[in-house]
Amino acid sequence: RTTTFVNSGQLTAQILANDLATAGVVPVLVNSAGVNSQPVSFEVLTPLTISSLNPSSANAGSAGFNLTVNGTGFESGNTVLWNGQARTTTFVSATQMTAAITAGDIATAGSFPVTVSGRFSRVSNAANFAVNQPGSLTSLNPPFRDAGSGAFTLTVNGSNFINGATVLWNGQSRTTTFVSATQLTAAITATDIQNAGTAQVSVSQSN
Repeated sequence: RTTTFVNSGQLTAQILANDLATAGVVPVLVNSAGVNSQPVSFEVLTPLTISSLNPSSANAGSAGFNLTVNGTGFESGNTVLWNGQARTTTFVSATQMTAAITAGDIATAGSFPVTVSGRFSRVSNAANFAVNQPGSLTSLNPPFRDAGSGAFTLTVNGSNFINGATVLWNGQSRTTTFVSATQLTAAITATDIQNAGTAQVSVSQSN
């Protein structure tokens, strides 16, 4: 490579973009008057990046959970950082790690950056984790239907709903339309009201 003499203890060399195209360990040595020095290893690392989080959101006040971090360039010994603070991390593969997120981490609503730190003080890009204010359900319209009367659209009124929230009918998700932060609609099937009884309606806002 094109080399510049600085002094008897230092040289500089121009390294090409192509030299860094593929990850691996490259031996670097100096040839002086036809004699090669002992090589020193230079590492070309896979970029340390986060592509996605699973889950990517939770409700404030929820219990702690294991967060799956997907990306590239992960190594054993890397650490997942939650809002800049290290969390107990498990290396799965070069493209996946998990981290233990505590209940305290998601006690308050907000957007929290998740990053990965590695060797040579490398830090990945940030992926934001959304902690949502739990939705509050105040009323249903209609509040009842006759058994066997067929499918209908249920309007759910409340507060703090987010786009992507899901109405649950007895714990099972139903096709949901976000209207506003105070209203959702859900498609209730004929089977749901085939028999008389009381159904539990709730809203899920976690991915």
